Amino acid sequence: MTTTNQITPVRPKPDTTPPRPKLVVSEDTVSGTIERDYGLGHTVCWITTGRWMPDTVKDAAIKGGIDQDLIDDIGEIPARTAALRAKDNFNRKNTKKDVPRKAEIVKSGGNDQVEVAILERDNENPKRPWKLTNTVYVNNDKGTKTTPNPDYGQIIGAITPEGSEFEAIYHNEKSTLTGNDIYTTIIKPTTERARRIPMARGLYFISKKYTDKVVSLKVLCRLLGIRFKSLTLMNDQDTKETVQIDAREEIEKNITKVKEALKVWEGKDNIQQRSQDRVLEELAELLSLAEEVRVTLEVETEDLIKAIELVKDKADDIIDGKNNLYTPEQLVAWQAFLNPSNADEVTSNGCTFIVSRKDIPGFSEADHQCLMKLDHYMFALDDLDGEGNNLIMVQDCKEI
Repeated sequence: MTTTNQITPVRPKPDTTPPRPKLVVSEDTVSGTIERDYGLGHTVCWITTGRWMPDTVKDAAIKGGIDQDLIDDIGEIPARTAALRAKDNFNRKNTKKDVPRKAEIVKSGGNDQVEVAILERDNENPKRPWKLTNTVYVNNDKGTKTTPNPDYGQIIGAITPEGSEFEAIYHNEKSTLTGNDIYTTIIKPTTERARRIPMARGLYFISKKYTDKVVSLKVLCRLLGIRFKSLTLMNDQDTKETVQIDAREEIEKNITKVKEALKVWEGKDNIQQRSQDRVLEELAELLSLAEEVRVTLEVETEDLIKAIELVKDKADDIIDGKNNLYTPEQLVAWQAFLNPSNADEVTSNGCTFIVSRKDIPGFSEADHQCLMKLDHYMFALDDLDGEGNNLIMVQDCKEI
């Protein structure tokens, strides 16, 4: 009789390891992962893809401790911006179909009201003009309204599916924020306030002085599911020299850009205020960055600061020259008039002059500019001279 050995299966022992606690992402969890007092600073970069509701972003920004003025700017996308995005999205989906359709912005009332035409073309005869099928009216407060073209189609007054499709795309664009929205409204201004220094495309150095800003962004991104990468750099000579080189190159590159903008200014009759503000703000930021680099990296930046100041002086000279209404001859004439020997009264704050209106022929805003340039101001008196002309008082600005 043959016997066989039976194999008794070994039953696995039950796992008695306690379950790993679920990681709850919070500002405390994140901030504890970043060294605040170690090293030279941090390199940061991020990947922002996805869509979020404005309230979700605002809540994450509050928990992260983002600056309040940036939190206040978080909200729905303006109607015009949402309509432009919806147009691009709609056209990508519809222009290559058997019956091509596209959306076009035909009228815009600022950021609040936009009129969008939904157009269609016969694919068999592409030379024929596009036909209007629907018009979508977009309003920040009242939402959207689609009206059909009464001359289109067999059913007069019928709203085509494309009109409804555009509305749906528009509402999605308006009510959600993209990764680029989060970058432009939160990440970019926060890192700029932390005096970020570009080291490579999309990679920035931030001094440990601004570690709190890095923590805020890391909390925000973790809560939103955005990939945010930060590394703490050692405070050694090699690291310092690398960041110094990148910082100098960034500042010098931006100085060159401003110089190019000034060359454009010189060829214009006048300069828009927005352009002036942008250049002057850029120069102020560069001065601040140069000073930050000097303190943080312990490197001399006097040559950069001097170069920025020279560009600032040139910008001021161009602005003054383009915006001046007076001629050099007018300025010389007023300088001669303001001689103390012509004054009616002399005080510790300067001189007071009384002149008849008839003695300033062709008086204009240019005369006001001349006086302001010379630190004086003028105003008309109720008194009249012997010929019935108004008297004008001119005083040193110290008298104000």
